[in-house]
Amino acid sequence: MAAGATAEITPLHRDPTPQSGTPRVSVFLLRPFEVAIDGTPIDKWTSQKAKTVLKVLLLTRGRAMPKEELIELIWPDIDPKAGRNNLNVAICHLRRTLAQGGMTDPFVTVQNNTCQLERGLAIWTDAAAFEQHARRAQAYVRANQTLLAVGEFAACVALYQNELLAEDRYEAWLAPHRQGLRDRYVEALDHLARHYLEAGNYVACGAACQKLLGVDSCNEAAHRTLMRCYAELGQPNLVQRQYRSCVSGLSGELGVAPSSETSALYRSLVRG
Repeated sequence: MAAGATAEITPLHRDPTPQSGTPRVSVFLLRPFEVAIDGTPIDKWTSQKAKTVLKVLLLTRGRAMPKEELIELIWPDIDPKAGRNNLNVAICHLRRTLAQGGMTDPFVTVQNNTCQLERGLAIWTDAAAFEQHARRAQAYVRANQTLLAVGEFAACVALYQNELLAEDRYEAWLAPHRQGLRDRYVEALDHLARHYLEAGNYVACGAACQKLLGVDSCNEAAHRTLMRCYAELGQPNLVQRQYRSCVSGLSGELGVAPSSETSALYRSLVRG
C-alpha cells in the first residue's frame, strides 16, 4: 500500500452490547491480578481454584471449552468424577465471589458439557486490549502510517506492566499465552526504539531499549541501539557500561561473545 493511503483497520473488539444495568467487569492480567465490577475491586476470594477457572476462561474466551479440557488443565491426573465435582464447586464459588460486586448474572454458561463466559457480559481485560492494539499497530505498519502505528505500539507498552499472570509463573498451561504476549511486547518496543532513534529522540529510545532488555537481556540489537543513544547524549561512560552489560549477559545466558557487529560499533563509539 502506498504511503499515506488509508489502512483498513479492524475496530477494537467490543463485547455484545450488554443489557441496561448489566455490570461492567474489568480484569487485569498484565499487572497484579484484579477483578473489578463497575470500578469496585473484588477483594475477597474464597477459592483459588475459582480464580483459576476465571483466568482460563478469560484467556480462551470466544470458544466453548469442554469440561474435560478445563479439568485437565486445573486438576491433572484426577479421577473424572472428582474432577467434575471440583469444577462445579469452583464455578459455584466464582459466581458467589462475583456476586459481591453486584454480578447477578450466572457469568459462566455451562451447557453441552462445555463452559464459557456469558457472551452478553461487558468484560474488558488488559491482555485482550493489548492484543487489539498490537493488531492495529501491525495494520498501520503495513499501510506505512508510521505515527498511527507508533501510537498503537505505545498503547501496548503502557498496558504491559508485567508478564501475563506473573503470580502463576509456574503454571504450564499459561506458557503459550505468556510467550505470545511477551513476543508482541518485544516487537512493540523494538518498533518504538527504531522510530525514536530515527527521530533523534534518544531519551525515549533509550527508555524503550531498557524495557526491552528487561525481558530479553540478550537482545544485541537493543544493546547496540542503547549504546548509540548514550553516545549521542554525550555519555561515553554509559556506552562502556552498556557494552560490558552486553558481554556479561551473553556470556552468562548463552555462553557466547558479542557479535562482530556489536564489538565494532562499540570500538567506533569509544573512538568518538
